[in-house]
Parts: sequence; structure tokens; C-alpha cells
Amino acid sequence: MLKRFLGFVLVGALLLCFGMLFYMNPAIVELHVTASRSYSLPLPMLVLASFLAGAAAIFVLALFREAQWTLGERRRRRREARTAKNRALVAASRELLWHGRPGPAKRVLRQAPARERDVEALAALAETALRAGRPDEARIVLEDALAIHRDNPRLLAILASVAGRESEWREASSLLERALAAEPDSVRLAASLRDAYVRERRWADALRTEDRYLALLREPQEVESERNRRLGLRYEMAISRESPEDGVRDLYGVLHDEPAFVPAAVSLGDTLRRLGRDREAGRAWLRAARLQPLPVLLARIEALYRELAQPDKVVALYRRLQARGPSGARTLRLARFLLEQGAVEEASSVLSSTPEAGDGVEDALLRGEIERRRQNPSAALESLRVAFDAWPEDKRPHLCSACGRGVAGWLARCPGCNGWNVLHPADEPPIAPPPAPSMGALLRRLVAR
Repeated sequence: MLKRFLGFVLVGALLLCFGMLFYMNPAIVELHVTASRSYSLPLPMLVLASFLAGAAAIFVLALFREAQWTLGERRRRRREARTAKNRALVAASRELLWHGRPGPAKRVLRQAPARERDVEALAALAETALRAGRPDEARIVLEDALAIHRDNPRLLAILASVAGRESEWREASSLLERALAAEPDSVRLAASLRDAYVRERRWADALRTEDRYLALLREPQEVESERNRRLGLRYEMAISRESPEDGVRDLYGVLHDEPAFVPAAVSLGDTLRRLGRDREAGRAWLRAARLQPLPVLLARIEALYRELAQPDKVVALYRRLQARGPSGARTLRLARFLLEQGAVEEASSVLSSTPEAGDGVEDALLRGEIERRRQNPSAALESLRVAFDAWPEDKRPHLCSACGRGVAGWLARCPGCNGWNVLHPADEPPIAPPPAPSMGALLRRLVAR
């Protein structure tokens, strides 16, 4: 009621004001519209007409602006709805892909219009095709996507995976180079490019990319964990040199940074022997064996100093190693080396004075050989019987018929390829299993039961 009253008061006040305006301005004003047309209007009427015309113009402009805002907001909402639907489809397809259903994942993703598929959707579509074992389809999707999103790092990385699946290693490396150039701070792309170079055996490029990868790492622990990989790349680059002298220089550099890197020591000694520098090779192997007395080094040292007629150096090395830390395996090696040199009594003394040698097969065989050379056949036969009894049948060498890996003893599952029922004795060929019964035969057996 009060609002209606106030409205009447306002209308009355306006009418009163216009009445006073007409009363106080009785003059007639001539308004010329064109050169030949004019209108005679009271001054208050002309003022009122101008006011109403301006208000109408402002109203029209405001209405036009409001219509623009409304249409723009509607378009924005529709665009956001399409984007949300596209993201939902991508999320649903990734969920299906994670559960191992690439076919439904691709069908879900194809529901989004082609013009609305962003990089995420196109990458997911390519991954579904690649996961389903269709690299040709994934390649088509990625090449079309790269025509729209040129040099996108993620699309290039997935296309490199497709090329790797098809064994196109050079193309994969080239794609990863483009991806890393587009996103130079990506640790993942740098690691992938390094691995691609390793597959191609491009060791210099792999080492350069490894240095770039190390520069991108932030944690000192991560940098330290890559130390051995970098040494390995330097080692591979050194042994791939065309000039043996350059290879020797690089191998010396690797051993200078890591004296206990056994592959570099082994290859350095082998290269030096091919160059006729046997004594230098022996010194390199001896330095490495004092740090890492592995059999691969010890066997080379024994062979070299046997040729050089200096067996005392081998015996001195073994005694120095045994003084630092007794080892049954090294004791057996020393005894075997002494037997090869004809030092029967010294070999017997080594075996008798070192209980760490144990009572295994090799120890018994060496004792039997010592007794045979002493012209004691009964003791030699007894040692052979002990060796036969100590041979662990459950540790018989086995080979995997799938990947060829050798293991000591039978296992239900191969540790190399993780396959079951694929291990067989190394000295016996695998027996082909009988053919599996058909599904119909199995059903008939179930019905018979």
C-alpha cells in the first residue's frame, strides 16, 4: 500500500513539474527538421520529446548490450559443457584402458567430435590403439593430431613409442629430439632420448644426453644414482673407438674416475694385449683385482703371467687377497693354479691350511688330483667318491626353453622371462608335452562324472 502511495506521489510530482514548466514557458518554438519542413511546438513539449528520445536510445543500447552478454554467456556455457564432456570421455577411456579394455576405451573416446578433441583426447586415442596392438592406427591418429597441434611434445613422444614398437629406432630418436627441443626442461623426454640413443648404440649422443639429463635433476641422490650409468656410457664409447689408442686413453679416464669399474679394467687389459703391451695389461688387471677380485680378472691374470713365466705374481696376489679377507673360492683357485704349475705339495698345503675352502665338489676333486699325482690311487678314488656324493642334484644346471636363461636347479618359474614350466636340464632336450584335450573332450569328461 505504501509503495502504491509513493508511486502516486511521484507521478503527481512529475505532472506538477511539467505543468509548471508549461505555465512558465508559454512560448512556441519552431523546430526545423529539413530546409522546407518545420514544426511549431511548445518549448516544454520539445524538452519532453528530447528527454524521451534520449531515454529510448539508452534503453535500446542497454538492451543490445544485454543481448550480447546473454549470447556470449550462453556460448561460454556450451563451450565449457563440451569441454567437460570431452574431459569426462577422456577420463572414462583412460579408466577403461587401465582396466585392460582398449576396445571400449576407443569407442567411448570416439563419441567426442573430431573438432573438439584436444591434445589429451588425441593422445588417449592413440594410446588406446597402441595398447590394443594396432600401431598403424595409432600412427594415423598421431600424424593427424600433429597436423593440428604441431610439435606437441606429448604427441611426439607417443609417436616415438609407435616407431619403437615397429623397430624404427632412427625415427624414434628423431621424434624424441623434436619433442625435447619443444620442451627442453623435460626430465622424462631427456631420459627417453638417452635410452633411444643407447638402443642405436650411438654412445657419444647418449653420453651428451645423459649430461643434459643430469643437469635437469635437482636432488643430489638422483645425480649420484646416475653415476654408474654415466660410467657405463663412457665405457661403451671407449670400446667402440675405431683407434685402439683412443680407446685405451678413454678407458684409462674411466678407471681414473672409478678404479673399481671392472668392465673398463677387463677391456683395457684385452686391448693392451692386442697392442702387444702385456706387462701394462697385467698392471691394469692387478690394480683392479686388488679392489674387486672377480673371477673374470683372476682368470686373465693367471693366463697372462703363466705365459710370461711369472707365476709368483699370481701366488703373491692370492696371498695378499687372502690376508685381507679369506675366501674359499680364491683358495680353490690358488690350489688349482699351483697344480697347473706342478706345485703339488704347495697346493695340498693351501687346501689343508685353509678351512674356508669347504668340503664341496671342487675341493674334493682337487684333493683327488693331488692324490693321483702322488701315486695314491685309493685316496684319489675316495676323494672322487666324496665329490660325487657332494654333487647337489637339486642344483643341476637348467635352461629356459623360452628365453634361454640358465639357472642352478629347477624352478617353477623362470627368473628371466617369468614363464612357468619352461625350465629343463641343460644336458637334456625338453620333451614336447602331449596335446591338450579339446574343450569338447573336457565337457564330455565333466558330463561323465
